[in-house]
Amino acid sequence: MKHTFIILFCWLIGSSVWAQKEEKQGDDVVNIHMEGKRGNGDTVVISFDRRGKYLFFGYDVQQEGDKALKIRGRDYVDRILSCENCTKIVSFSQEENKMNSMKCLKEIVLTAPLSEKHISMTETRKGKLGLTLKAMLYPKVAFFLKINEEMINLPSQTGLPHFQMEDTLRIVAVADGKELNIEKYAIVGSSMGDYNWHLGNLITMDQKERLLRNRSRNTSIVVVLLDEDGFGWNRGTDLW
Repeated sequence: MKHTFIILFCWLIGSSVWAQKEEKQGDDVVNIHMEGKRGNGDTVVISFDRRGKYLFFGYDVQQEGDKALKIRGRDYVDRILSCENCTKIVSFSQEENKMNSMKCLKEIVLTAPLSEKHISMTETRKGKLGLTLKAMLYPKVAFFLKINEEMINLPSQTGLPHFQMEDTLRIVAVADGKELNIEKYAIVGSSMGDYNWHLGNLITMDQKERLLRNRSRNTSIVVVLLDEDGFGWNRGTDLW
């Protein structure tokens, strides 16, 4: 695969997608998962932040009909980025790469039926398919702290919920009435240092102790959720 811009960066934790998932399809096609966000009504915003924005960079981006963009890269070869199941590409924006002053595609705003769960886009170069991009449209997540069998909404309005060290504490994430698969979690706070990831949703003994020690400080939880395709995405909430 000659698109060397694809393997440039590792994803740092942020407010959108936890990681981009790349899958080779034969020798030429790369499949990439990202995250899109629902706006008002049928509006969808796809942000090419951090590593993602370097997937499409060039000196010029132009609208190419209602559902496509023409991107001219540093090799001066036109790439066509087409939206397969959107209604219309409404607008796009670019930003300048501070490293080399080249422009990067930053954001695409489009419309799509509310029934769509993802947006599919393809990139062709010289008429040959080189990239497929799936922007997942994830639902709003509600968080709970499960203490034994009791479910407590997060963030808790009364501070850290009472628990004993011998109690079983689990983090539960729910969307559309369905419990989501949590791959790992981290409990973070202003005095708790860097992310310390723990597999699954069971709060360990050492994390219980840290919660009790930091009960008077701002504390949050970040989880990595897995969708049905095994693609990881992150969400977070304050604990109290």
